Amino acid sequence: MRSAPGSQEARLCSPGPGPDAGDPAEGPAMRTTLASVLALITLTACGGGDDEAEAQRKADEKAAIASIAQYWEDTGIAADKADCLGTDLVEVFGVPHLQDLEILDDKLETSTTIATGFTSAADAPKAATVIVDCLTLPGIMAQQYQLKDDAVATCIADAYGRDRMIEAMALQMQGKPAGETPAEVTTAMEKCVEK
Repeated sequence: MRSAPGSQEARLCSPGPGPDAGDPAEGPAMRTTLASVLALITLTACGGGDDEAEAQRKADEKAAIASIAQYWEDTGIAADKADCLGTDLVEVFGVPHLQDLEILDDKLETSTTIATGFTSAADAPKAATVIVDCLTLPGIMAQQYQLKDDAVATCIADAYGRDRMIEAMALQMQGKPAGETPAEVTTAMEKCVEK
């Protein structure tokens, strides 16, 4: 029920009487002390809601990060890289938007659509950037081509390029073909294996 103007609730968050208000018979020190106490109570009551909302937001972010990280770890991703994915995806998109995309449910549990949930032209490049940077391009190449030699994986990653990988991954997230790799890039990648 909404309080009427001048009600106790409306007065609570309004500036109270100054130190000189009250019974003239009271001493100035008493009036000042009472005014200070009332001001402290008012500030605490009126600011508590913001503190609670901020605490809840941080708790939700922590739970979301843990949920997303666990999802990636369950797919075989190393724990440190899974934590990076959880932290960065929540930081970039925020919990409410991840819920809108149905990547997180109301309980902040991760949906199985996380790998295909970033389908819009706005979201896909951001998600691809997080994935490439957290998993690292050499790491992605090593997994994609089943490479055991880190030097070869790094060479192929350098030849292909971070921006090209982000663009290709973003297009795939949107259900679009990634396009042909330029011949000179393919040649450079092949030379990495021949070394």
